[in-house]
Amino acid sequence: MILTPLVLAIRAVSAEFARRVYIPVVCIAGGIALALIILLIWLTTLSGWWWLLLGPVILATLAAIIVALVSGFIIKLVNPTQNKEQRGLVKSLVDEIQKTSEVVQTPKFIILFRLVRDITFPGKKSYINELTATATSLKTGLQKIIASFQK
Repeated sequence: MILTPLVLAIRAVSAEFARRVYIPVVCIAGGIALALIILLIWLTTLSGWWWLLLGPVILATLAAIIVALVSGFIIKLVNPTQNKEQRGLVKSLVDEIQKTSEVVQTPKFIILFRLVRDITFPGKKSYINELTATATSLKTGLQKIIASFQK
């Protein structure tokens, strides 16, 4: 399957942005899950009834780990190969997009969900396209990346 420069650019920007959001989300969620499991294990030493809560929490944590691993794999899998110039353009555009998204104050897990969805099912109506359509500087940055993939 031959991918157009637009799809390659969207995937490159989405993968970089998703990677930047993915790492903190996974670290924070993992820390919370670990603290909760440690607390519940301590509570099970006080009373055996706490096992009734610990079991579902462990299952939910395992499901979350699987979702995190699959999301991380998808982000790495669909990230197109880039030269040094393209990586620099992508990183600078993602920096600008992050500033824009912080101004809008969209929660990181929602951004991550939309980016993984865009990476998995690419199309012209993507989150990155929506953001770049509203800001002129972002639109110019995306057009530079698209042009770099046409070479």
